[in-house]
Amino acid sequence: MRVNELTGVLCAMYAFVDVWFGDYIGRMLKDEAELQRLLRDSLRLRGLSVDEGSKVGGGILDLWVENAILIENKFQGATKTPASAEHVAGM
Repeated sequence: MRVNELTGVLCAMYAFVDVWFGDYIGRMLKDEAELQRLLRDSLRLRGLSVDEGSKVGGGILDLWVENAILIENKFQGATKTPASAEHVAGM
């Protein structure tokens, strides 16, 4: 991965967080698919290439950005047993 891809994705993620706290902070999302759509659209609006993770071997609700970075969406809660998530997370 090149620094340019990482920098672009991080800048877009920071912008998404800014929008989140301005527009969505008090709103409950329906499900992970809604979070996925909001994040995907935000990244694309900033000119980044985004594919659904399922197309590149990840999960249905993952985003593959700039052909370099996989963003795994977490809707709520924490992994109770991180070792059980190892295979899913690709570790």
